[in-house]
Amino acid sequence: LAWAEPILTVEKYAHDFGYITQGAMVTHTFTVTNMGDSPVSFTDIDCSLMLLTASVDKLTLYPNETATVKMEYDSRYGMGRVEPMATISTSAPSVQKLDFVLTGYVFNRNAATRNSTPAPTMTRQMMEPPARAVYTLWSAISVFLGIN
Repeated sequence: LAWAEPILTVEKYAHDFGYITQGAMVTHTFTVTNMGDSPVSFTDIDCSLMLLTASVDKLTLYPNETATVKMEYDSRYGMGRVEPMATISTSAPSVQKLDFVLTGYVFNRNAATRNSTPAPTMTRQMMEPPARAVYTLWSAISVFLGIN
């Protein structure tokens, strides 16, 4: 005899923005689907930073329904590598918490002008997430300073 239970599936739990100009507001949405045979409720949202907001478009997710989790990060006071996280509590016995993470590298575009060095130009390649996890801080510094 099988018990009715919600089964939550998430396409991805993290999103990397790559380079973010300090002061920019970045937004990303994640999806959560209830593949089970009973409803689940979202009971609480906890954000790791004051400049991060998170919301869910449905408080109760019925079987075969999808909810959208929207996260917004204000990089006004961030600098360097950032990883704000939102934790969503659920009523599902098997998945009581869902953690979603935004990552990126916040830089101050005006910092370069103090040393008479032009600010870097953002390219499409710089804005996309790094292809490998071996992308280091030195790579970011060399791009910023124009060192090849």
